[in-house]
Amino acid sequence: MNTGVTRLKLNSIFPGTTNILVVGIIIAKQHPKVIISKKENKEKSVFSFTIRDSPEDVVNISVWGSNDYTIRLYNDFKIGDVVDLVNSKVTYKMDVKDKYMPKSSSSFYLTLNENSSQILQHDVKDSMKYKQLLRIPTCPRHVYINIEDIHFSGKKMCGKFCCLLVAVRCVKSTKLIKTKAGKEVFLKEIIVMDKTHPTLAVRIWDKELSERAAQWIPKKTILAFSNLYLEWNIFKRSMTAVVSNRTIITENPITKEANDLKVYANSHSTGLSTKININIPNLSTITEIMTCKRILIKSNEISSQFTAILYGIVSKFNIDGLSPLVLTNNLCGMNVESSYLMCLNPDCSSNFKMEIESYELESIINIRLSITDSTGTLENCILHHQAANKIFKEVNYFQNMSLNQRTELKWKYLFTNCMIK
Repeated sequence: MNTGVTRLKLNSIFPGTTNILVVGIIIAKQHPKVIISKKENKEKSVFSFTIRDSPEDVVNISVWGSNDYTIRLYNDFKIGDVVDLVNSKVTYKMDVKDKYMPKSSSSFYLTLNENSSQILQHDVKDSMKYKQLLRIPTCPRHVYINIEDIHFSGKKMCGKFCCLLVAVRCVKSTKLIKTKAGKEVFLKEIIVMDKTHPTLAVRIWDKELSERAAQWIPKKTILAFSNLYLEWNIFKRSMTAVVSNRTIITENPITKEANDLKVYANSHSTGLSTKININIPNLSTITEIMTCKRILIKSNEISSQFTAILYGIVSKFNIDGLSPLVLTNNLCGMNVESSYLMCLNPDCSSNFKMEIESYELESIINIRLSITDSTGTLENCILHHQAANKIFKEVNYFQNMSLNQRTELKWKYLFTNCMIK
């Protein structure tokens, strides 16, 4: 403990408080920036990071000093380190601060100076209670949006920030890219999913975060993103997300929603290519009647395929929203993401970039719908390609349908009583 200073919690300090020691865990950080002072016409460097000392209290920190000093601090202190901040200056937060740093819960920010302040590794035995804060999201659950809404809104969400709760599907290799200015930067791209959509690409332009992302495990790692930046990718012709200076990433959050999503991700195919093996028997041989609840229970009890007759209503049938067309690789039967046009099946002879009109690719109708009865709802049921063709006739016929025609067809089936085999 440093002498001459008083250890205070973030919720106990206010602008004007002096001689304080603040302890917190680093949850986000930015690379140092060099700024030219208008008053002194000198170069100054600033290293910014974010700490919290409770589930509720988050504050941004700016450390000013020489370029060598801020670079050293940036390299020495990592996300997840518990630190002592000695003799920081408490200043009212300006609105402009939140434009370039994570959103904080405090009405102030802390400033440290190379000549009058210190940042040290916390060496007291209470560090573990701070470590637990790494798994508590910084944003409330009601602000999360769905990936499906991002893709459905398209370019309307360009330039906006959002909060997401997602599961990792794929972690790509880190790339070293040289900018037009000749600067080398690191790029890591991950593919994430949620219960509404299987794909959103997230780009990380930071070496330390790229190293963290390399440890994330598909189907196992759940991420809570605060203030993720959205943009339109002209090459993939789809919305993508970017980790920005305002983003905070919480790995494997300790919440019910995160645990539910992990269960969902584990029970659904999450590779970039998916093959669904369905052995459909003669429909006349399906005689056992089940409810939605019974089907859910049985599907958790056994791993093998089973059949049933279900009486219920179609409660979700969004054929007039996102396109239900998917691309299939004719050589191996795997689905291919339209954003990548690449089969990632390692045993497939077409393990390379394919052309959109090549013979290897076939467009099929793959619709997800929900079935409801008095006992519950079966979410994300797949209307198999063969069954879909009976409704839409052919892929080309569906592609040529207007939005009004699709909506009219949707309401023909939506909320109507059905017997489903």
